[in-house]
Amino acid sequence: MLRGAEDDALNLFVSISNRSEEEAVRFSDALDQASHALSQFPELGSRFMGRHRRKLVIGFYDYGVFYSIEGERVVVQASMNLRQNPEQIRGRLGESSAG
Repeated sequence: MLRGAEDDALNLFVSISNRSEEEAVRFSDALDQASHALSQFPELGSRFMGRHRRKLVIGFYDYGVFYSIEGERVVVQASMNLRQNPEQIRGRLGESSAG
């Protein structure tokens, strides 16, 4: 997991905990489960753009884990709220709309 993705996860946890600490803990567990699933089944997520794939966070479908498969490794690049302009997501991943 890249440092930016770790920061994303922490920021999302804090944001959700402002609404409900219990919900934030469930989100953290669901994010851990998504990461574990990807380590076992790298092609589980849907293709997003370019080399990036997206795995929805079960139980929190407004959130996604963005990653790429690099050889034998899964590199998590971002965890984001999906309720934003797709161009912002592409920009965060370093992709253009021509991608």
